[in-house]
Amino acid sequence: MPAHLATRLYAAGESGMGYEIFTMDLRSGQSLVFVTGNVVDFPDLPDGITTDDVLDVHPHEDRERAVRESYRGSAVFRWFYFLPHDAA
Repeated sequence: MPAHLATRLYAAGESGMGYEIFTMDLRSGQSLVFVTGNVVDFPDLPDGITTDDVLDVHPHEDRERAVRESYRGSAVFRWFYFLPHDAA
C-alpha cells in the first residue's frame, strides 16, 4: 500500500484489540473491505491490482459489510531483522 495511506491508517489507531478494519478505494471505482492484524502495509490485493490502483483508505469503515461479505486480509509477508556489521 502507498506509505502515505498506511500512515493514515496507523494514525487512526486500532479498530479493535489487535486488528484493523478499513476500506480501500480503487481507481476502477471498486471498494474493498480489509480486516488485518495491526500491520496494514501489505494488504492482500486482488490479482491484477497494484499499489498504483489504490486511491484512498477509510479506517474503521464497513464493519457490517465485512461480516456479511467476504473481506480481504494481509498478504503473506515475512519480517527481516537486519543487524549492522558492528552490532555483533
